[in-house]
Amino acid sequence: YPDGLGACVYNGNKLECVKFPIDDPKGWDRISAKCIDSEGNMWLGTMEHGTLKYDGTSLESVLSNAEAGISRAIFEDASGRIWLPQNSKDMLYVEDGEIHNFSKEYMKQFPETKKEDLLTGAQTIEQDANGDIWFGMFGGGLFRYDGTTTTQLMPNNDESLSLCKTIYKDSKGRLLFGLGEGSVYECRGDLFVRFDKE
Repeated sequence: YPDGLGACVYNGNKLECVKFPIDDPKGWDRISAKCIDSEGNMWLGTMEHGTLKYDGTSLESVLSNAEAGISRAIFEDASGRIWLPQNSKDMLYVEDGEIHNFSKEYMKQFPETKKEDLLTGAQTIEQDANGDIWFGMFGGGLFRYDGTTTTQLMPNNDESLSLCKTIYKDSKGRLLFGLGEGSVYECRGDLFVRFDKE
């Protein structure tokens, strides 16, 4: 954006600049995630100011300053729920236009849960063919949410695979995980199989 915080949108003929709705004394921010939802809205994660939503006309901050953290992943699941992890803050989601705090809801239901188990460090999110939602973490491996509980998985019990930067669903519905040093793995039952070493 030429004059401060914002983004450029190509409308088919030219670039149009859209100003961020942010008053930042640092004078900058970076887009770190994006998602286009089923209604055509674009959700943008930032490294300084949480999540923004662009409806084709205006760009709005979705979260208050208290809620906003680093947003490295945004995901719409099959039910239309938009997941908004905020690193160092709480895991949030948007459903029927309302923002919900997943972390607080989960801890109320499962009070023994540790804060670090609440997906706030999610780097990537995808949903499998069974409807389970997978969260790749910046350390800590993976979490799988079945709609009721979360389960932490350390691929092959190998700490070197604790970083997951990418989860991709292929045309067959398989989930492929970018783990550790950058290799691609597929989860087969309890085993994560590295593609280039099968």
